[in-house]
Amino acid sequence: MKILVVGASGFIGKNLIVSLAGRNEEVVATYMSADDFPRFVSTLQSGIKAWRCDLRDEKSVIGLFEEFGSFDKCVYLACDTRVGYLSSNQPEDVINNILPMANFVKHYKGGPVVFFSSGAVYSGQRGLVSNKDISPSIPYAISKLAAELYLKHQSRAKSFGHIIVRFFGAYGPHEPERKITRKLLMALKSPSDVVEFVVYGDGNNLIDVMYVDDVVNSIIRILESEKINLTVDLCAGHPITVNNYVEQVFSMFGKTPRIVHKGSVAEYIEFWASNQTFVETFGYLPKVSLAEGLLKYKAWLDRIYVTK
Repeated sequence: MKILVVGASGFIGKNLIVSLAGRNEEVVATYMSADDFPRFVSTLQSGIKAWRCDLRDEKSVIGLFEEFGSFDKCVYLACDTRVGYLSSNQPEDVINNILPMANFVKHYKGGPVVFFSSGAVYSGQRGLVSNKDISPSIPYAISKLAAELYLKHQSRAKSFGHIIVRFFGAYGPHEPERKITRKLLMALKSPSDVVEFVVYGDGNNLIDVMYVDDVVNSIIRILESEKINLTVDLCAGHPITVNNYVEQVFSMFGKTPRIVHKGSVAEYIEFWASNQTFVETFGYLPKVSLAEGLLKYKAWLDRIYVTK
């Protein structure tokens, strides 16, 4: 299978291509500006091809397909996830999250596109989310929904099929330093039994994350499936408040957090999703427990910081 991974230099992308490197697939992995990404790909000692492509530049997108032609499947991961920043810089949200999809689907050649959207499209809802009444209330969520609609439009017009995955979050190797689980594990390096940890907002907003290996395995199941033209939620299905998440992680490592609340959050989540449709459609249920995932992630962080 010839697979295109768009936005492969990010958190999910790096973990996905590590998995694909162990399979007999022809993979092209695009990146925009991560200069160290080709070196990362080379360490995998596989046939994966790293290709620089700025999706905001239509000529760059045209060049991608002139070079490689059509693909059997595509995983579209590219996005700007700076939710707070984009809330006050809305034109950048359009340029970085909507324009790239519009350019991409205009020139895409190949089979089904798996688009990693976001559970953020449900922003403004409370409780168990429904697909029926979506009216996102923050710029990042608005742009994700717009990208979904552009993909659906061109999918119908060009008959290449789509799978929209509304993703609720993950933790694990290669995630950005600003993410909460990475911050928690770094804070746990403190020799003290009681450790101060900053939570923005009141901490009663919800989080629902899974270990990144489960995300990658979910993507592989989608790529192996012949099902198309559908939208599914991808989540662990275990929502918890941020305050409780912090307490739970600290407790697993025998420590106590002294939570300090500061400021506010741009995305205050009061909703959650069910993973039932994903399980029924693709036959995959997340398998890595929080305790197991945290130990794996901590071991990875220990290795990279020793290396540094």
